[in-house]
Amino acid sequence: MSADELAQEEPLTFDPSEFEHRVALERRHYWHRHRKQVLLEALQRVSGARSAADPRGAARLVEVGCGIGTVATHLNLAGYQVDYAELHREGLELAQAEAEAQLGAAAKARRFFELDIQSAELPSGYDGALMFDVLEHLPDDVRALSHLRAGLTGAHSSRARRSSFVLLTVPAFQLLWSPWDEVEHHQRRYTRAQLTSVARAAGFELERATYFFAPLFFAALSVKGLRAARAALLGAPPPAKMPELLEARDLPLVNQLALRVLQPERRWLRSRSLPLGTSLLAVLRPR
Repeated sequence: MSADELAQEEPLTFDPSEFEHRVALERRHYWHRHRKQVLLEALQRVSGARSAADPRGAARLVEVGCGIGTVATHLNLAGYQVDYAELHREGLELAQAEAEAQLGAAAKARRFFELDIQSAELPSGYDGALMFDVLEHLPDDVRALSHLRAGLTGAHSSRARRSSFVLLTVPAFQLLWSPWDEVEHHQRRYTRAQLTSVARAAGFELERATYFFAPLFFAALSVKGLRAARAALLGAPPPAKMPELLEARDLPLVNQLALRVLQPERRWLRSRSLPLGTSLLAVLRPR
């Protein structure tokens, strides 16, 4: 089934018209800048590779649902070998253009391909799969992870299967559900226990899970309360498009302040986990 046919049969899981808005946002907004560094350091831990010169950094990886490719390109610039997989052609074209601009000739060694992980397995040959804030969009999260597992284990030796992994992030705690989730066409938010259950149903073991963006947890609750009060007192409708969301505004002063507040979290996550946050990061290993 093609992506167009699938879109006609299933509810919208992501609005491709957002991609152009995301280009500048993902480059400058504190949320994306902090997350990129957290993900790079998490990949360093799970792969054991600390630099481009480290042979362990030669593992072949793919980011599934790469969007405009900001994270994959960030990891490629750090010396990893990350391919780009995306359901929407609009995002993939932007990802390739940005990769070519940032990576130069090295972008020619990267693969860019369309993939609907709900209906097709991950192509074989990858040592690890990356899926960042994608699973919450998908109607059947177990099926999507099962398709990842099939691709990671299909053509590998038993030893290689044990060393393969999925590194993923999802939004945390249904309590924090907000207009952001509505605009983003999320299906759900996760707790650690819920993600563990989904991973096991798909044939994975959860090796590590930690919440992050901890300083934003109570801020998100406060914004949710203010929105509820505004709606009750003034009858104000919730934001309906991404540019209307407070969370999607690119404010330089806020970016600088937030990055300073979030910096200690990165040091903490290098050796310990956090009990709460607005996002959840996990490492999965095939059983």
